[in-house]
Amino acid sequence: MNKQSPFTKLADIAFLSFCSTSRAIYKLMAVVVHMGTVDDGHYITYRRYVTEHASKWLYTSDEHVEATSRDQVFSSCAYMLFYERAGRLSDAVSSSNNVQ
Repeated sequence: MNKQSPFTKLADIAFLSFCSTSRAIYKLMAVVVHMGTVDDGHYITYRRYVTEHASKWLYTSDEHVEATSRDQVFSSCAYMLFYERAGRLSDAVSSSNNVQ
């Protein structure tokens, strides 16, 4: 299956939570892509590299690691997505309301 599925940088996946009292926002941190067939293939990963001042995307395949673009990541045919909790939905709404 090589069909591209849309995915997002931020996700509200409260429907997966057993405790829905506080809705959380999750930030996309990695995308695993499978290249090849069901019987044979290779996995590569796009991984977000976060520093104090910025975040970048890295392409990794075995020992090969190089910087890549956000567009490359979001145009890939994702096999598996990894999100990290970034905060609560109420925090994101509050901070956007305080922007002047």
